[in-house]
Amino acid sequence: MLARFCLALSLAVAVSGAASAETLFVYSGAGLRPAAQPLAERFEAATGHEVVLEYGGTGQILARFQTTGLGNVFRAGTRFFSDKLEAAHQIEGVTALGAHGILTERTDTTCSPLMTTPCFAC
Repeated sequence: MLARFCLALSLAVAVSGAASAETLFVYSGAGLRPAAQPLAERFEAATGHEVVLEYGGTGQILARFQTTGLGNVFRAGTRFFSDKLEAAHQIEGVTALGAHGILTERTDTTCSPLMTTPCFAC
């Protein structure tokens, strides 16, 4: 995950043509804060580029990005929002940084009672 996040930030620097320290602006879903903050700090330490993180609900940061037209990286909690921006040609290079399953509870005992992914073998 760090490698992909750093790659996204590095690409933002390259696209902007930065030869010296650059400030990168990242819109990030609020739920991604526990991962985004330490990754941004490590990226800053490794590259000398400042990372400014703006957190919010994904719909909120989407509206903010569309209103201002500013920003280098958009990290949504789901592909729905980034796909919407990509379809409108407002961003490019959408990459899934990770995937997660849905936590569900089952009442039968054919499979484990608590699962993180659907049990297709049952």
